[in-house]
Amino acid sequence: MKEADIRPAGLHDEYIRLSQIDAERIFNSSSRQSIVCPGCLAKEFKTAFVKFGFEFRECKHCASLYQSPRPAVSEFEHFYEKSDSATYWAKEFFPKVAEARR
Repeated sequence: MKEADIRPAGLHDEYIRLSQIDAERIFNSSSRQSIVCPGCLAKEFKTAFVKFGFEFRECKHCASLYQSPRPAVSEFEHFYEKSDSATYWAKEFFPKVAEARR
């Protein structure tokens, strides 16, 4: 199996485009809370990278990669229930790759 079988370029590119728009629209004005490392509970970290407005941190103790500060769970629920990217995934993307993913 090849990556293109489960993630065709055109479909995947559109999903990523919609995800970026949704992330900016839904999470742009969210209040975010910093968390400790979910792997070892350490507080020391270094910023690994930022993607779509989300900071990803690397724990200085166990090297876990995690997203922080992060929005409330309710905002993620809204994202998965109401976003264009989630709808696209469910109705367009996944049906076209479901068999290959099995």
